[in-house]
Formats: sequence, structure tokens, C-alpha cells
Amino acid sequence: MIRYFRAYYAEFRDEIEKRDPDVKLDYLRGQRCIVFELGKDGALITHFPTEEDDDAFEFVLAKDKMVRELAADMALKSPRGTTKRVYFDYSLGEDFGQNTYLGPLVYQEKDLRYRTIHYRTNWAQLDWASWANLDRWRDEDRAREDARLDLEIRLQGVY
Repeated sequence: MIRYFRAYYAEFRDEIEKRDPDVKLDYLRGQRCIVFELGKDGALITHFPTEEDDDAFEFVLAKDKMVRELAADMALKSPRGTTKRVYFDYSLGEDFGQNTYLGPLVYQEKDLRYRTIHYRTNWAQLDWASWANLDRWRDEDRAREDARLDLEIRLQGVY
């Protein structure tokens, strides 16, 4: 997994410098702390920006939680109580596959003076996979392809 994400971010950083010269995706630049949580039915990987000089990796054994519960813990909660989250709808024991949420979650609301306030999660991306799909993060060539595709999707949403 560490080799996968080192290759992913090396490719991502090279590509973003080439393809986003106007720095519209500034929140995606910089180093990451990548937290790998292994739950009852698979894994959730959360990508947090960090001020460190290099990417960091943490491993957490969350043996009493399902991936959907781990993802619910990453929800965005506004001061007024609005919650946005990545939803998982699967039954216990069901293979929910693998995927990526190219976050962060964002929410805006009006304050009492009708000014718009923007909220954003402190993470930049979520990846998940069921037990049957944990090998997703083994292939460094796939990591580079995933980085290019993820950046392309993000750039389409900005420009």
C-alpha cells in the first residue's frame, strides 16, 4: 500500500504541475498523511493534508467497525447541524467492491446576515475496498494510471 500511494502522489504531483498552472486545485497540492483503517469488512483510506516534508502513513485496526461506519466518522458537520457524508448501502457480508471519493465534502450555508459560509472536510480524498478487493493498492502502474484519471476528473469539474 505504501508503494502504491507513493507512486500515486508522485504521478499526481507531476501531472498537477503540468495541467493546473492557474492553481485552481490548490487544496490538492502538498504532502499527505494517509490513514489506512482496517475494519470488519474491508478498509477505508483517508487522505489528509499535512505540513510535513514527506507523505506519512498511519495504520489503524478498527476491528469493531464496518467500512460504512468508518466513512460516517469522516462526515462533514456544520455548526447548524447539517451533515454530509459518503453513504454506503450494503448488507453485512455483502461485497461492496472498491471505489474512491474525490473529496473533500463541501457544504455552504447562509448566516444570519445572508453571507455565504463555506465548510470543507479536513480530508482531501477517501478510498475504500471490501476484503475481496484489498489488492487494489498493490500495483504501482495502476497507481500512476489512477492518479492521472483522478486528476482528469477533478479538472473537468473545475474548468
